[in-house]
Amino acid sequence: MEDRKAKRLESERTKLISARKIAAINVFRQYKISSLPFTAVMPEPLDFLEFPEVKAILNQPSGNELSQEDLEHLVTRLPAMIHDWRAKINQQLVDHLEQEKKAYDCIEMFLGRLPVL
Repeated sequence: MEDRKAKRLESERTKLISARKIAAINVFRQYKISSLPFTAVMPEPLDFLEFPEVKAILNQPSGNELSQEDLEHLVTRLPAMIHDWRAKINQQLVDHLEQEKKAYDCIEMFLGRLPVL
């Protein structure tokens, strides 16, 4: 009996979070449309759902209704959240390129094409 109840509650929670995700993505899409034309890279919906502020709203307790105020707060915070996301993505790219450069230099040293420092 308890097992069924736990499964039912888990299923209801999953459905609730899915509905919240759809509502949040719709708000995000409207924001992107209102920002056209944009020249900077914009996050995709799956990236957006990983923003800490968005995750906090999505993961509210099941008894808390997702209010229009929650969504409006997201819209006001979107420019800052997107800016932070871009900075993070740019840093990840720089880190990746630095790692690739180190690997390339190691190969070049191994092949004797680059002097050993």
